[in-house]
Amino acid sequence: MKATQVFLPIALTLGLLACTEKSEFQGESKPEETVTKVEDAELPPLDTGADSKDAMSAPKASDADSGDSSSMPAGAITDQHAVSLKVDMVFAIDTSASMDDEINALQTNMGRLISALNTGRIDFQIHMMMDLMMALPPGVDPKKVAFINQEVGSGNSISQLNALFAGTYAASYRTPSGVVMPTPLAFRKDANLEVVVVSDDNGDGNGNLAADFNPMNAKATFSAIVGLPTTIEGGNCDISGIGMEYIALAQASRGSMLDICSPDWSGLITRLSKDMVQRSVTFALSQKPSDPKGIGVMLDQAKLAAADWVYNPDTNTVTLVNSDKVKDGSKVRLTYKPTAG
Repeated sequence: MKATQVFLPIALTLGLLACTEKSEFQGESKPEETVTKVEDAELPPLDTGADSKDAMSAPKASDADSGDSSSMPAGAITDQHAVSLKVDMVFAIDTSASMDDEINALQTNMGRLISALNTGRIDFQIHMMMDLMMALPPGVDPKKVAFINQEVGSGNSISQLNALFAGTYAASYRTPSGVVMPTPLAFRKDANLEVVVVSDDNGDGNGNLAADFNPMNAKATFSAIVGLPTTIEGGNCDISGIGMEYIALAQASRGSMLDICSPDWSGLITRLSKDMVQRSVTFALSQKPSDPKGIGVMLDQAKLAAADWVYNPDTNTVTLVNSDKVKDGSKVRLTYKPTAG
């Protein structure tokens, strides 16, 4: 590990996570989403007329494809969700000595992610925990990014994250210009939570295993830019260990697993940003549908055609394919007949 802290101007980009307890440091965090089941007969009628101010255009579809609850069979239920395009991101970046070559890659590539987020539809905020300062890309609102001046070592990312969520590092928050923040950047109650660890090593020791990760019981997606079992070392990248603890957390939360030794980080950045958008428009069903093709999907006042969404039987979720139709705060209704028993 480094004996001293270094502050360097460098190009940057990434982030996500939050807490459920409320404090001056933590702000209000998003509670775990609850799925509301509503009997078909209880649903209020939806105005799908062309004159509706909030109506969204969609391809013409049959009742089965459109989610028209009046055509659903007896016993159908409806799960209701609210769309959030807000994302709070937390990055824990290993800056130990073994990461020197990878830090150079971060300096070259991480700014691209922030630029991609800045030009996309995600309303992001980034909490960056590391003992380096990085210059923001042009055009990025500095109020959306905060640095937590704390060293992240070779194997302690998880315990450092837990300390951050507990409010231990409230006084370590810095603006992108290096000025101490009087109050930390708050986690938003209605934001999706994403956590990203960047390390060439693995979690190690007490408090640093996958089972120890505790973002105050908040629902978070964990992603890992680490050494993978398929990583090929060489050039400017040599890993100290495969990041199995971080990989386990990413698998458990259905996050992204990316190779830290990838020679071109632009692909990693594109994938991570796309994954975050997709997670923002993916919704769980409370029960297994008896006929996935018969799921009815309503977005606000619009009936969506089957081509506008996809059902994943492994996760029992529906993902909206055409996310351009989605607005922050949109309402999604999934109507279907659950499997008997």
